[in-house]
Amino acid sequence: MKRFKTVEQFIAQEDRWQNELTNLRDILNGTPLYETIKWGAPSYTFKGENVVGMAAFKECFGLS
Repeated sequence: MKRFKTVEQFIAQEDRWQNELTNLRDILNGTPLYETIKWGAPSYTFKGENVVGMAAFKECFGLS
């Protein structure tokens, strides 16, 4: 798994899911969650606790 330093890098490297990941990011950034990178992938926290992670694979993308 590649590790990225910014969410922009994570999204830019995706050929297939860039629009969808950008839309998810926009939704998450409209919440009180704090956007960061953990373990080389986008993560969203609240009061220092992990809440949501973003991932992209060959055939799907999503939140965990």
